[in-house]
Amino acid sequence: MSSPSEKIAAFCRYDFSGDERWLEVERSLTFVGADERQRHRALTKRKKKFYKQHIDTDFNINLDVDGNGESGSSSTDSGSRSESESSSPRNAHSSSSSSASASPRTSPSSTSSSSSSFRPSSPRSPYLMYLSWLQLALHMVILLSVLTYVLPLAGVAAQTPSFSRVLMLNIIAQAIYIMRQHGRPRWSAEYGRALAADEQAHFFFVSFLLISAGPSLILLGPFALRSTLFVCGGIKQVLPNRAPRVYNLIARPVEAVVSRYSQLYSQVALLEVFGFFQLLLALFTPQRNILTLFGYGQYMRARYMLSSDSKRAWGMVRTKTDGWAYHPSCPTVVRGVYDKVKTWMASYTDEAELQRQAQQQQQGGGGGGLMSRCNIM
Repeated sequence: MSSPSEKIAAFCRYDFSGDERWLEVERSLTFVGADERQRHRALTKRKKKFYKQHIDTDFNINLDVDGNGESGSSSTDSGSRSESESSSPRNAHSSSSSSASASPRTSPSSTSSSSSSFRPSSPRSPYLMYLSWLQLALHMVILLSVLTYVLPLAGVAAQTPSFSRVLMLNIIAQAIYIMRQHGRPRWSAEYGRALAADEQAHFFFVSFLLISAGPSLILLGPFALRSTLFVCGGIKQVLPNRAPRVYNLIARPVEAVVSRYSQLYSQVALLEVFGFFQLLLALFTPQRNILTLFGYGQYMRARYMLSSDSKRAWGMVRTKTDGWAYHPSCPTVVRGVYDKVKTWMASYTDEAELQRQAQQQQQGGGGGGLMSRCNIM
């Protein structure tokens, strides 16, 4: 039998960030009135319970993984208990009778809302379990539709139906997610703020925007990556218990995908930026669609202000374009135009400037032009 020190070492080595089950638990935690030290203690206590339940049933949750000792004092237990109560997880499945304040708090600066939150069973309601399986089936069909787009079995003419099918299936899958995560739609500011702060809800709205866009593999890329994450997360939860031999054959690629959750969502944000430039370049082709470009630009504006992944993606693009624009061989005229465009784009994502403009419009009785009125922020 392993010694306590070996148990603690195994606990510290375990990759919680790569375990989708733990990520789902962590996303449902809410810390009310807790400082950083209390939050760390409560989170560690929850980690130990999770580790004992899912990884090592012989693990002693009273072990002090920070000090490598045994936490035996009653005061510590009572303090941890009070912290655990203040940070108790809130179930992600909000029922229709739950109030808006019972919904989990999602950090807009991280990819905390996971589309790969597949739950093969639900102790609370079999209805939620069926929705999880339906989501898994929808994401599988999305991947197959992307495959038929890349390798059209019926010729190039099959690409347009495949593109539209991906968007419609994603609308259904994300509608199920919103119902599970936030409850039934409500016409309230609080519900709208919850959707705006939930990055997964953004993909519901962008699917509507792109229905009128021309078929494009770049525009399909974000949906394909997200569906891949969801399907691999579902496979990792179901097959090890129901078909271990089958899972052993595909375990390596599945776990490789799940462990790269953050990296793949960074790629999703980068593909969205590329999609914006593709729609912009399409203005010079017969496939131009000004309304779709305007709506997608507003979507990217919201993503930049709410998503850390989108900020990093735009930062990567800006670094690359700065290298071209400020190269000694670049004409001065091009550099001047580039600076003006960059300043203009930055002004539309500056929250302090937007608040100042809103106050001026209220004091002046409105006005401000098309761009100041027609924006979702």
